[in-house]
Amino acid sequence: MKNAIIILCYNDCDTSIKYIEHIIKYDSIQHLVVIDNGSIASKRECLERKLKIINSGKISYIKNNINVGYARGNNIGIRYALSQLKVDNIIVSNTDVIYSEDTLIRCINFLEEKENVGLVSPKMIKPNGEECMSAWKLPTYKQLLWNSLFVLKKIYNPQEYRILSGSYAEVDVLPGSLLIGKAKVWDDVGGFDEDTFLYGEESLLAYKVLNKGYTNYLIVDSSYIHAHSTIINSNINSFYRKMKYLYDANKIYNKKCLKTNEFQDALYFMASYINIGVMYIYQLVKKWRY
Repeated sequence: MKNAIIILCYNDCDTSIKYIEHIIKYDSIQHLVVIDNGSIASKRECLERKLKIINSGKISYIKNNINVGYARGNNIGIRYALSQLKVDNIIVSNTDVIYSEDTLIRCINFLEEKENVGLVSPKMIKPNGEECMSAWKLPTYKQLLWNSLFVLKKIYNPQEYRILSGSYAEVDVLPGSLLIGKAKVWDDVGGFDEDTFLYGEESLLAYKVLNKGYTNYLIVDSSYIHAHSTIINSNINSFYRKMKYLYDANKIYNKKCLKTNEFQDALYFMASYINIGVMYIYQLVKKWRY
């Protein structure tokens, strides 16, 4: 069985190389497809130089001249794995994650043991050991509207699964930081939705996977560490830009998956920009206090 892992890199040479040096030792990974997603020259040259030092036949390197975003960048790697490497399974992974080979094998074996599996992922934990939201419900319009308001989401997140017990659980949406699926599934759904640039791609992907009749699973008895948003925060300082990317992605989801009308779109626009204002004030207060 041949497994390929897709590793999208953007201005994070040191983090990427540290991650690659760790997982390249895993016998369960036969191919590493490393994509530089339009990094600045110094970061790209650093990545290329250090990949040559590693000098492994497992690595395929792809260079994008510009930053084409998370979805399209990963899709370039996925399409390469499908057409050139002829693999059985494809793993999409951030570079700021840590997991054991046993965790990876547990997930890969699950793909073979269960029928009609879409995508799987282990439980996600923070570097301090605290659990974080590892899966969530496919959002409805009302849920997105609720979550668009910062105060309401702090009180209660209607998309969150409250109890996920046992060795595995059926879920809707899995985070993009570590996603594992059969090559056939990735091919069948066409990868990520390339209309998104950053954020929101997981819900659009889950919508396609579930509508093809597959089931997504969280592997509850295995876990990985994710230093959440480390790479994003190092590259995007603007709070407004991050929130705008999220709003744009949710707007695409509303149109494509929920078939919203003009009134619903206008209402979501107003709620989102009220949220951006509230969040901006909240950030200023935090800086002033500390």
